[in-house]
Amino acid sequence: MGLINIEQNKTTKIFTVASVFFMPATLIASIYGMNVRFPQGSDAFWITMALMVVASGATIWFFRYKRWL
Repeated sequence: MGLINIEQNKTTKIFTVASVFFMPATLIASIYGMNVRFPQGSDAFWITMALMVVASGATIWFFRYKRWL
């Protein structure tokens, strides 16, 4: 049973490293892929960017609050 757990942990570690490797490219693609129009006086792009920062900060805070980080 212990050997199976070690093998599963190795597999999970590989998938984690792969997902972290592709994360910056995904962030850049999501920013440039937004369909936000810029009519005069519209701050839709900056509001969206602020919401992304707030969501990331809230996630980090939650994980630190639960002492997972």
